[in-house]
Amino acid sequence: MEGNNLKLLIVAFVTLIVGVSLLTVIASEGSNVRDKITISNETINLSPFRQGGNNTCNESYPVVTIANPPTTWRLNAEYGCLISSVAVANWNGTAFTNGTDYVFYETNGTWRCLESGTFNGTETNNTVISYTYCPDTYLTQSWARTMVGTVPGFFSIALIAVAIGMFYVILRREGLMSI
Repeated sequence: MEGNNLKLLIVAFVTLIVGVSLLTVIASEGSNVRDKITISNETINLSPFRQGGNNTCNESYPVVTIANPPTTWRLNAEYGCLISSVAVANWNGTAFTNGTDYVFYETNGTWRCLESGTFNGTETNNTVISYTYCPDTYLTQSWARTMVGTVPGFFSIALIAVAIGMFYVILRREGLMSI
């Protein structure tokens, strides 16, 4: 094997190694701008909701804000980034019903309890809420999310094409391929 072919072979292997390692980074960064984030079991203290010693819900108490409320551009329903998939449950997993036990406001990420009896008499002041929200890096246009999703695939195709091209040149120079 000539010196030029050996250099080309080394460059081909290095290109493949670097390309494969960059592929995971490209796919991960693409996911950061395409995917919404799901929060599971964010703990909220119910003690401010309680009235007196009977553990009943105080509907007049101000609303409670979740940890990741929508702000700025995420307040626009047109972008599809309002808080979604909301589930509220007590400490042991018993689900509460939106509109009956509590009211959740998707536009600002707040909620308040309703006097339905569900919150009454629970042994703990903690409840959990799960929801899905858009991170600040979320792409609002669906076509942009689609395009970013195709980048890892096209990068893989380009990586394979470069590798095949380099090995073809080496094999041809060595006389092992006459195409």
